[in-house]
Amino acid sequence: MPLYITPINNSLLDCLNQPIFLSYQKHQPFNKNHLRPCPMFDNPEMLRRIVKESGALPTQQVDSESVEELTAKTEMPSKRWAPVADKLWIEGH
Repeated sequence: MPLYITPINNSLLDCLNQPIFLSYQKHQPFNKNHLRPCPMFDNPEMLRRIVKESGALPTQQVDSESVEELTAKTEMPSKRWAPVADKLWIEGH
């Protein structure tokens, strides 16, 4: 049975030292364009990598959706937004 760490039982520091948050931190920034910072909506491949690398499990057992199923929903919007965000980033910086 997996252990779910919550702030109710542990300090914030304990929570931030969990594998998923350490992996999240290790991979930041997810790309050089700060108009695309989110691993779920802007960089879904990074969310898949973080979850796989950390061995993270869903916290809601009712949802049986895998990280692949979840991020598949954001893949196309991410691909459409990327060129727009990249153009804005280059023009603004």
